[in-house]
Amino acid sequence: MYRLLYGIQNYEWGKLGKDALIANLYAATNGVAVEEKPYAEMWMGTHPSLPSKLVVDGKQVLLSDFLKENPSALGKATAETTKPELPYLFKILSIEKALSIQAHPDLERAKRLHEKKPDLYKDPNHKPEMAIALTNFECFCNFCPKPEIIANLTTYKPVSDLIPVEYLKDFDLAEENSDKAKSCLQKILAKVVDLENDVVKSTVDAMLDEISKKSELTVRDKLVKRLHAQFPHDIGIIMSLLLNYTELKPYEAVVLHPNEPHSYLFGECVESKIFK
Repeated sequence: MYRLLYGIQNYEWGKLGKDALIANLYAATNGVAVEEKPYAEMWMGTHPSLPSKLVVDGKQVLLSDFLKENPSALGKATAETTKPELPYLFKILSIEKALSIQAHPDLERAKRLHEKKPDLYKDPNHKPEMAIALTNFECFCNFCPKPEIIANLTTYKPVSDLIPVEYLKDFDLAEENSDKAKSCLQKILAKVVDLENDVVKSTVDAMLDEISKKSELTVRDKLVKRLHAQFPHDIGIIMSLLLNYTELKPYEAVVLHPNEPHSYLFGECVESKIFK
């Protein structure tokens, strides 16, 4: 058994100093003090952006180099299907502020995008992932069910006013999870994504004005206010009305498949991304 040396990513959205689980883990295992800065991600794997190392005979060796010399360490099935390298990236995340809304392409699309734009799409792999909550954890996971999307848009009239009436009518009449419903949702999403910055700003302001007049706030109302406090007038605030808000208790998990929009909002979790 060898000691694993892992790296830390200090992205701006991470928890600050001792509030971050990974800061305390890193300090305890490396004999260093926790600094007053954001600690966002702990990486364990062979990804070239932040590769792990092993301590072998008192020397630090890249995990990727060790696996090349000792492919059997991966297990027979994995060793025969990789370079050899770990086919996944294991992380622990400490999240204070919402991450950007994103969706990973499926394997075929990932290959095409990498061929066409390798500067933007660094590798040809899909990245299905799983997140296991270590604390109470909040995230957006895929789109809301159709009735909830319609309810959200109806509740926030400044947003529904931006969507053509026929889009909303067709979506309402479409059968849940049907190709027709997916096509209608795609049109609604495209309309939101194409909004000009000044329209986004005025719409978010109108949403906040409506919320300020309520005597009791819903979960969505509180989310809108929190997202605006973190990222004022961001288009993601409007897009969030289409996304499924999920709260996990410790050790509950979500699986995120290719092409599913998602965003981690708050809390700490173990995350594993599959690359092969």
